[in-house]
Amino acid sequence: LILGTLFLTFNFLNPDRVMAGVRIGTGLSLGGMEKDSAEKLLAEKIARFENQKMEFRLNEKTWEMTPGEIGAEFEKEKTLNEVMAMGRGAEFLSDLEQQLGFLLFRKPLMASFRIKDEKFSQFLEKISAAESPAVDATFKYDAESQTLKIEPGGNGRIVNKRKLVGDLDNRFGSLLPTLISLEMEENRPKITVEKLEARKKEAEEIIARAPIKIKSPDLSWPLDEAQLAEWLTTQEENQKIKLDLHQEKIKDFLSSIAVSVNREPENAKLSWSSNEQKIEVFSLSRNGQRLNVEKSAQKITDDILNGENSSTLAVDLVPPTITSTGFEELGLKMKLGSGES
Repeated sequence: LILGTLFLTFNFLNPDRVMAGVRIGTGLSLGGMEKDSAEKLLAEKIARFENQKMEFRLNEKTWEMTPGEIGAEFEKEKTLNEVMAMGRGAEFLSDLEQQLGFLLFRKPLMASFRIKDEKFSQFLEKISAAESPAVDATFKYDAESQTLKIEPGGNGRIVNKRKLVGDLDNRFGSLLPTLISLEMEENRPKITVEKLEARKKEAEEIIARAPIKIKSPDLSWPLDEAQLAEWLTTQEENQKIKLDLHQEKIKDFLSSIAVSVNREPENAKLSWSSNEQKIEVFSLSRNGQRLNVEKSAQKITDDILNGENSSTLAVDLVPPTITSTGFEELGLKMKLGSGES
């Protein structure tokens, strides 16, 4: 207690020095240093660490990436402020506890950082090559027997993300680029045979309505039993299983037909009438259209589940620059000249 009190007194009398015993992780001791020196040493340590390769190992597979490539961004100013605040709080007993923790138990501080989601997702995608995710159970239409069947899924093995994130927190906070051993865990399917069985009768009623037509203003596409069965699935809502359609599979289908649906706008074409002595429309304008994939996918889902035998796609109109009815607004009321070439 006396020793701790002496150190707290020293800290009070030296506000620009780091409290004795303070360190980041296990390898960066800052205790007793002046603020400017601690700031410089911390910045140098973080700069080196950001560019050091870290090894990730899973059995015989290895990946090497720097903290920056994983998405780590270190908050040097925040870390320094936390270092300087140690032992300088408003409560004596709390400050004393902190001081004794650093001196007697060598309790370290952790560097502050955040991880950018996009880069971290790219990192997870790289290591996912070693995974074998679970396979969901699916509906499948047997054309020979003309019946709807259920294909069972199966368990898989994926990287234990909770352990990985915990290990990264420890390494980044300690500024230590040491090996991280990845562990696998069981991955169970979200869609099971039991869930599909609970809604099989409803699914069969939808299959019986085939072909269901998907329509655009100009074309149509019939969905047969096999296509509908591939789209059908279930989801859990308020602890109840209900029939649903795979949004991503519908969007894949829509992407494949978008080239047939999309149309460029056509401008009105103008000509000079010698008899009328005015500009006339030679060719009418026409709106273009773009398939709205998001709205169409939801509309198809709603229509099919609500018992409709067809669904009209959602398209966004694209107006032409020059319309048949608006060319006079351009101020083209008289012929400006003519020539030959």
